[in-house]
Amino acid sequence: MWRRWGFIRQAKLLLLRFLRLRGQPDEIAKGFALGIFIGMTPTLGFQMILAVFFRHVTA
Repeated sequence: MWRRWGFIRQAKLLLLRFLRLRGQPDEIAKGFALGIFIGMTPTLGFQMILAVFFRHVTA
């Protein structure tokens, strides 16, 4: 799919997908912030476990 479509078109499609997310704005913001936080941690290989843990703690 990346080869057939240009980068700009793919970026537009990703933006539309983001705008069509279902959920409350605060839920989306919390999930986005948590994803950024876990993605920036230097715990390679342990990030998925952290994500699952924090998901159960915040839910």
